[in-house]
Amino acid sequence: MRKTVLAIAVAVGLGFMAADARAADSEMYGLDDYELDSAKDLYDICTVPASNADHAVAKAFCVGYFEGGIHLHDVLAAADDFPAIACAPDTTTRKEVVDVFVAYAKANPQYHDERAMDTVFRAIVNKWPCAE
Repeated sequence: MRKTVLAIAVAVGLGFMAADARAADSEMYGLDDYELDSAKDLYDICTVPASNADHAVAKAFCVGYFEGGIHLHDVLAAADDFPAIACAPDTTTRKEVVDVFVAYAKANPQYHDERAMDTVFRAIVNKWPCAE
């Protein structure tokens, strides 16, 4: 188990080093976006075009971020004293959640300076509000 975790950490580190060595295809995206200082950083990462040499790294980061957000939401919503933030159908895929965020962030640049997860939750509540 420990060797697997170490191998993954080394692979991720090498991926970031390789990405650092390449120039980005777009002025909108850069490796500093991985610090996620804002929703705009997450939007930039999740919209890196397939033609960009860093597309696979960016896509993996984006998907991983949303997977963590989904787990966070599900754990919080399972608590007795914490209501669900959004109520997406059980069949909703991670890709659909990413797509909802991307469309929302594109249409609402006024939220680009917010924390990334705040805008993610804002987007999913807008798309899948819970019945009151």
